[in-house]
Amino acid sequence: AFWGSQHLEKVTLSSTVKKIGPRAFSECRKLTAITMPDGVTSIGREAFQGDHALAEVTIPLGITTIDNAVFQDCSALKKVNMSDQVKTISSRAFQGCKGMEEFVVPSGVTTIGDQAFAKCTGLKQITIPMKTTSIGSQAFAGTTATILCHNGSQAAVYAANNGLSLERT
Repeated sequence: AFWGSQHLEKVTLSSTVKKIGPRAFSECRKLTAITMPDGVTSIGREAFQGDHALAEVTIPLGITTIDNAVFQDCSALKKVNMSDQVKTISSRAFQGCKGMEEFVVPSGVTTIGDQAFAKCTGLKQITIPMKTTSIGSQAFAGTTATILCHNGSQAAVYAANNGLSLERT
């Protein structure tokens, strides 16, 4: 829809919008803000990929999956607000989000995909809930993040098996 727009800075979607298609706003390098109504039920793969100026985003209620590479290479992205309705953070969803320093995985998330947070070089800590039972290959590759999690959780096992810094909560 707006792929590669060089002038788009702010977007407020109408309450009638239900789906954001794949690559809809990708490579909009000046996009700093997107307001999505709670009626949005789907955000397509790579929808905001490469939006280097996007610093904060709120995922609408009703979204259960953060699709593949939705926010990949959003290098200024620091804050992501999302509800516990999110169940899956797909492959490369936040890969290359260098500005992100902390991330709290919502308590409803059961799956974190391959390379979901890879190359997030600014990431210092990520909190992963007990419900997360599947963490993909190289999910945190290229980061120095400390994983905050519960004893006996899949996140603790993953951290130990992959040589990642771990702090039990």
